Amino acid sequence: MNNRAEVRDFLTTRRAKITPEQAGVPTAAQALALLASWAATEAVRHVAGKQA
Repeated sequence: MNNRAEVRDFLTTRRAKITPEQAGVPTAAQALALLASWAATEAVRHVAGKQA
């Protein structure tokens, strides 16, 4: 087995042992809430005349 395949297998087996939440990946609901918060902030900034 070459080094690339060994690394792939190592990472694949480790990734299979943890959940996205354990790795700090936001759930879909959390990501949508963050996006909505950002959009609301940008809308207020736009209305206030403070373009990013």
